[in-house]
Amino acid sequence: MSIKKKVIIRHVNAETLEPMKDFYNNKSNHDRFAFENGINFYPTVVLMNNYGVALEKKIGIVDLDYYWTGLDQLIDKATNKLKQQINAKL
Repeated sequence: MSIKKKVIIRHVNAETLEPMKDFYNNKSNHDRFAFENGINFYPTVVLMNNYGVALEKKIGIVDLDYYWTGLDQLIDKATNKLKQQINAKL
């Protein structure tokens, strides 16, 4: 099974009711999406699989010097979890 190398980046502004679609193509809005995913602090980075299940989450910035390194590590962890999910035998 091959993994398509595709990433979707979505900026969500929890303070707006701007319309958007969820992972199942249902109508939603930014505020509802943030609420349903426990996003209530800025900035929050959530890495999700194609079903909208959170793989990793980072809240806030403690040290800007290490933020990007930490984000790279978070992406690696999420990627490994995704690979495990894809390779799991049911």
